[in-house]
Amino acid sequence: SCTCVGKILICQGTLNVMLNFAKVLILTSSNDSNTKTMTHLKKMSLLVSLEISHSPLFSIPNNAFLNNGHLLSLNLSHNIISTIFQQSFNSLLRLTFLNLCNNTLVYLPSMSFKHLKSLKYFHLCNNMIKMLVRKNFFGLSLLEFLNLSGNQIKSITNDVFVDLPELREIDIEFNSLYFVAKDVFDNLHNLNLIMTDDVLFYCKYSHLVPKLSKDNFEERKCQSILY
Repeated sequence: SCTCVGKILICQGTLNVMLNFAKVLILTSSNDSNTKTMTHLKKMSLLVSLEISHSPLFSIPNNAFLNNGHLLSLNLSHNIISTIFQQSFNSLLRLTFLNLCNNTLVYLPSMSFKHLKSLKYFHLCNNMIKMLVRKNFFGLSLLEFLNLSGNQIKSITNDVFVDLPELREIDIEFNSLYFVAKDVFDNLHNLNLIMTDDVLFYCKYSHLVPKLSKDNFEERKCQSILY
């Protein structure tokens, strides 16, 4: 059922009302299939804010938001999304906020976010991402906040974040890190906060890691864990 308040459409279960003039859509606990949900979105070209959560959304196909170029905020958290593609977000040039937390993503295709030229806040927490590769974040030249917490990331090489000149905060807590390149953040001149529970970052970036103290590790370990 759906409730319309002005240009805000709030739906639970099946999206049984199509309001082409709606600017905000909040859809929870949907019974619609992945394909049906995406078909509905193509008819809502005026959306500026979209939230789909607690629904059986498992994939974001190429050109999924082709008719939603006005979107500023996109929240797809708390679904079962396991797959995205290089062209999944290719029309969202105005998007400033993207939340993909609490899904089942394992792999991020290279350059899959390259069209998000205006993105400032990006949440990828609580997925199952195991590795990051060069150009994962290519094109995100205005990104200020990146949340990668609660994944299964094991290593971070020195070329992963080279495309994020405006990054100010990064959350890397609750991963499975065993290797961090010693100069991984050296090119991020605007970075002022690293949220982490891992001493790998304290060894070189202690001034950016307020949560850790020297009591959390032995100083001599730094020489063996930074390469």
